[in-house]
Amino acid sequence: MPMNHGLQSTLMLIVGLGVGAMGAVMMRGSLAGPEGSAEERVLVLESELKKAGNRIAALEAGGGGAHGGRTAREGFSDLAKRLQAGEKVTTDDVLAATQPLIRDLSPIFERMHAKQIRDQADAMSGEFARRYDLTDEQREGLKKWFSQQAEGQAREWANLVSREGTTMQDLAEAARAARVDEGLDGYMEGVLAGEKLETFRAERLAEKAGRVQQEADRAVSRVEDLVALDDAQRDQLFGAMARASQDYDPRMNFEGSAGVIEVGEPMARDAALREVLRDDQWQALEDHRAAMREQEAARLGEMGLSLPDNWDPIEW
Repeated sequence: MPMNHGLQSTLMLIVGLGVGAMGAVMMRGSLAGPEGSAEERVLVLESELKKAGNRIAALEAGGGGAHGGRTAREGFSDLAKRLQAGEKVTTDDVLAATQPLIRDLSPIFERMHAKQIRDQADAMSGEFARRYDLTDEQREGLKKWFSQQAEGQAREWANLVSREGTTMQDLAEAARAARVDEGLDGYMEGVLAGEKLETFRAERLAEKAGRVQQEADRAVSRVEDLVALDDAQRDQLFGAMARASQDYDPRMNFEGSAGVIEVGEPMARDAALREVLRDDQWQALEDHRAAMREQEAARLGEMGLSLPDNWDPIEW
């Protein structure tokens, strides 16, 4: 059934103001800076917030926003007042202002998110059925398992987006950590046997190793864009980043400039960087971070917004 106009407008409003616009702003260099003075840009943003507040008020008057506590209209009104007073307003504040309406519409978002995950799951179940010659009963069981996973992950995502105190950084980290096949290995252990199970284990390990290598290569590349590394540092940093991946398995081996890379014990990324880099390299990296943060803060400042305190300019 097609969405009615009011619902479609609501979804566009929430996604555009509550998530999409903030994500676009945070994508460094992807948008050209707006024209005109900083004061003029703040007035434009205030106007947009007021328009959003009016549209939300109409939706709430029609039955939306029926929850105890702060309404979306109040949230946007508060943001406009804070901008007028010259106070700091972050992208997390904008997200928080949309959350009352997001909570009311969370069942819709759950279904939308579940469908997206289920589409991926359908493709994977079809591939697995072909690759491991599953029976009709096994294939249906796998599709049911994927469906349950999709619904559970969609529910967790909707809860995170609507939960008070959630930040844009939380959403970014959750999106990176999301896996449609989380827990699949354990499920397939009860489905396959013998040679098919051994083949599955080997292929899954190779698949995960590919993910880990891609993540670690990307992280090392981003550091090397800012600081020059020698071969030994590059291998050491790769090992630390590989170990930090949620897909890492101790049975994985990775080749470096001097043979198999020593992965070592797990540690936080910044701790790994501090251990690998020389003092002058670490300071250079911190200087780059500060400059990137200042540049992004200036871009957001042109719109009357401020960066969240926990924003990391290095996108892992």
